Amino acid sequence: MSVEYRLAPEHPLPAAYDDSWAGLQWVANHSDGQGPEAWINDHADLSRIILAGESAGANLAHYVAVQAGLTPLPGVHITRLLIVHPYFGNEQLDKFYKYLSPTSSGSSDDPKLNPEADPNLVKLKGDRVLVCVAERDFLKSRGDAYYETMKKCGWGGEVEYYESKDEEHCFHFFNPKSENIAPLIKRMGLWGVLITSKISPTCLFWLNSHPILELYGMVAKGESKMNLLRPMGEELTLLDDQRREWEDKISQLNAQISDYEARERELPLVQEVDANVKELHQTIAGLNNHQLSLRASFRKLKEKTGEMDEEISKAEFDLVQSVQENASLRSKIVQSPDKLQVNSAKSIEKDYKTLKAKLSDDGVLDKSLDAKLVERQAKAQQLDELRKILEKEGNVKSERLQKNLIMLSWRWNQRGVIWKQGKGVESVVSEVDAITSKTNLVKESGAAKVQELVHKCEEVVEQFQQYKNSMELLLQ
Repeated sequence: MSVEYRLAPEHPLPAAYDDSWAGLQWVANHSDGQGPEAWINDHADLSRIILAGESAGANLAHYVAVQAGLTPLPGVHITRLLIVHPYFGNEQLDKFYKYLSPTSSGSSDDPKLNPEADPNLVKLKGDRVLVCVAERDFLKSRGDAYYETMKKCGWGGEVEYYESKDEEHCFHFFNPKSENIAPLIKRMGLWGVLITSKISPTCLFWLNSHPILELYGMVAKGESKMNLLRPMGEELTLLDDQRREWEDKISQLNAQISDYEARERELPLVQEVDANVKELHQTIAGLNNHQLSLRASFRKLKEKTGEMDEEISKAEFDLVQSVQENASLRSKIVQSPDKLQVNSAKSIEKDYKTLKAKLSDDGVLDKSLDAKLVERQAKAQQLDELRKILEKEGNVKSERLQKNLIMLSWRWNQRGVIWKQGKGVESVVSEVDAITSKTNLVKESGAAKVQELVHKCEEVVEQFQQYKNSMELLLQ
């Protein structure tokens, strides 16, 4: 029979001790053949009970044997106690056991952890005790101490000892292919655990190990193995770091390869953009040359305008002098008509000839001014036609540049051309816009100057016409 006792830490100790003792009491209820389990009533001989346990179960089996000595169970006789790789304490504080049993000190003064400290040890129920240990078990020293304690404590039974060479804790479970399992089973069989009788079969009361204690044992064993494996682990860590480093380098190389492939895919577009940029540069150079030509023409027109301004100023000055002389002559005529009659005919004739010559000179000047006015009007018309032609060419080229820029912008947004080249195109566009604005300013300035010249010519013609009319009235 095996007891499924409650496990710590969900159920802290001594729950497992209480359940184990309750299990044996339940078995004892079958001593009169009227127990709840028919199989035990029919087949078990409760006068030949063997208590057995391994690891933590060995600790529990020892506790139940002591309790059976303190509290006799009618109809039950424990003949043997089998202790396999027992879990007991030593002189040091057992923090793990204290965690499982918060009410325990975890030290050698706890009788459950240290049988030597138990004053009721001599009352342990049973005739024979077999202590089994493993040579490489981390708990072997505790099994040895238990064996020595049972021999010298004054208990009246027989104590035996068996050691499995070159094996670890509970190896018969963790290493089922071990060659040392068969000798261990044979030793327990000779001792009586597996001996059965048709007349009086043995009742085996087995207490298994606590899973957490087994895990603790595995951890303890693992520490020694980890000490051996630590250099290999460090080497593996170093290799893993090198692997990550190489993976990072490979990722960088893959990124560079992807970048190069992307550049190769974008190369036709870049070449097309370069060609468009060169074409724009040529167009801009042509516009610059045309702008220089316009500036040269504008300078020449400005110089001619200056010359015409000087001639007009001179004509105005002569006109003013003629008006003054005419005014002086009229005043003389108005002030002294009698004197004029008295004057000799020669004086009048002389003045008449002078006036006629003056009028003749004015007529010549009038014709010269008319010719210059016609020339100015022709030049103004020529400038206006040139302005219209320039505006038309500028509009056509601006539309063409705008279309090219729109196409370039669309392609730029679709393909994501390199940022530096994009900066170059933007600078070209800004330069084109600056040139266009300068061209517009030149056009506006030329148009304003032409309008000014036309207005000034009209004023000169109007003044000359007034002067001409006044002279005709005077001569009449």
